Amino acid sequence: MQCEILVIGGGLSGLKTAVDLHIAGRDVLLVEARGRLGGRILSLSLPDGSLSQALFDFGPSWFWPGQARMARQVGDLG
Repeated sequence: MQCEILVIGGGLSGLKTAVDLHIAGRDVLLVEARGRLGGRILSLSLPDGSLSQALFDFGPSWFWPGQARMARQVGDLG
């Protein structure tokens, strides 16, 4: 498989880079070692559902509610 640009890592930076390159019409391939995208950004609820409305952040310490630009990037990238 060949591509013009290879982006290694599907964290927020890698996803944003790959999306921007794709929108610009570049031939880009994004590879990620894990079975999911998002890198260190991960929020989960308790498996037993006891706090079904609560999410616990297992990711980076710098992404908090109120950071509009970060929230928009995360939302845009799903």
